Amino acid sequence: MHESKHYRDLIAIGFASFLESFISPMPVDPALMILLIKKPEWKHHLWIVVSLTSVCGGIVGYVLGAVFFSVLAQPIIEFYCLNTSFDAFANLVHEYGFYAMLLKPFLPFPFKLAVMVYGFTGYNFWLFLLATLVSRPLRFCFVSFLMVKFGMRYRDWLLKHVWLIKLLYVVFISGFMVFLAFKC
Repeated sequence: MHESKHYRDLIAIGFASFLESFISPMPVDPALMILLIKKPEWKHHLWIVVSLTSVCGGIVGYVLGAVFFSVLAQPIIEFYCLNTSFDAFANLVHEYGFYAMLLKPFLPFPFKLAVMVYGFTGYNFWLFLLATLVSRPLRFCFVSFLMVKFGMRYRDWLLKHVWLIKLLYVVFISGFMVFLAFKC
């Protein structure tokens, strides 16, 4: 039973990470943090699964930007009101290319937007993939490290109130969706 639950959690967070990389508005970080607090011994499994599925989702986003921009990528960008951000990140890609993706975890642009920009601009796929294979694992490893190192002192409180964290997450996402509906 325990082992089966472990695999279900890994599959679920992997699927969430994959979708977050090109379409979903929900960041995977809160789910990753909750799992890290519940099972810190899974830290390596979790950040590897989240990293690899995020890179796979990034490849899908790249293809959306490169091949299906007007049909699929543009509606996603418009839905999230990211037109201005798209243009700004396209300028970064044009100017800094590989390094912009390496620094992406520290830039205020959604990853889903970044991967579509790389595809749309026709940036070299292999350089994009290399930069993504470096930057995404570094980001999730950093989150995992911080949670295991500093989140454990709050572990008991967080486990007791995990329902509150989930509720706040749903409220945040719902508020974000309402904001998007009225922003554009």
